[in-house]
Formats: sequence, structure tokens, C-alpha cells
Amino acid sequence: MTHQVVADFGRLDIAFANAGISAGPGFAFTEGGLMESVQPDAWDRVLAVNLTGVFAAIQAASRPTKKARRGRIVVTTSVAGLRAETLVGCAYSATKAAVINLVRHAALELAPFGISVNAIASGPFVTNIAGGRMRDASVRERFSQLIPMQRVAQPDEIKGLALLLASNGASYMTGTVIPIDGGATAGA
Repeated sequence: MTHQVVADFGRLDIAFANAGISAGPGFAFTEGGLMESVQPDAWDRVLAVNLTGVFAAIQAASRPTKKARRGRIVVTTSVAGLRAETLVGCAYSATKAAVINLVRHAALELAPFGISVNAIASGPFVTNIAGGRMRDASVRERFSQLIPMQRVAQPDEIKGLALLLASNGASYMTGTVIPIDGGATAGA
């Protein structure tokens, strides 16, 4: 896709690596969320999408942006990568923690080329992840109890931060991981 963007528009200014799947809920929801219950194929699938997919997106975006000596790469990770989360599965948490370190590594590597790499560490949002499990009121309630703002966010609430990180307003930011989580990590 990056090759096509460069062919059509002559350059790539912004890439947004927004990938995430889950192997199921965490052990606070079900015994099926225990580490011992995670099947190898489910682990591999989460690793492939959440970490390898983000790596491939950063790698692909870095080629034309390095050549242009400018660009913005924004990555979605999770607060589950910043701290242990019993409501989400261990495969999800592990990959999101790895993505955070990948973002920091890429930021250091690409900074000399005028490219910023930053991450949004989202808390619970109503999305299609985990089969849209967050659309279930009882699931939202469980997550809301852990959030100081006492609610789960809507997808529109992430747009402002994403636009900031993609803009010139973030020209001196790189390697940052910014939580957008209703205050969940404020007391961590």
C-alpha cells in the first residue's frame, strides 16, 4: 500500500498502524482467560496481527519517509501494554507491551531522518475487538468500574489525539506513548 501511495501522490506523509485482536478475555472474566488455557494458534494469531503487523507497517512507512526525510508514524497500543490487565488476555497484553518498545526503538532509529513515531495507549473503547465484546453492557460495566471517569470511551474520542500526533503540532514529539484511558493509569 505504501508503494501505491507514493506512486499516486509522490510521497507518504503519515502512517497510522492501528491493529489489534484478542485471543479472548482475561482471567478476571473466565478461567478460559488463564495463561494455561491460551492455545498456541491463538497466541500466534495475536502476535502476528498486534506485533508483526505493526512492525510491517512501520517498516513499510519508514522507507519512503526516510527518503523524504520527514514523516509521522502513529501507532495504537493499549494501556494493557503499560500495566497488567486482568480483564484482557495475556497474549493481547504481551503484544501491546512489545509494541510500546517497538515504537520507542523506531523513534530512536528514525528521528535523525525527521520522522516521528508515537503511540496512543488506549484504554477501553467500544470497538469491534474481541468480537465486539465491549458492546455488551455487562462487559462495559466491568471495565467502567476500573476507570476513574466511570465509563468506556467511544471511538470518536481518540480522533483528536491521533490528529495531533499526525500534525505539525507534534513536530518535536517522538517516542511518546500517550494514554487515553479515562484516568485508568493515573493512579498506577
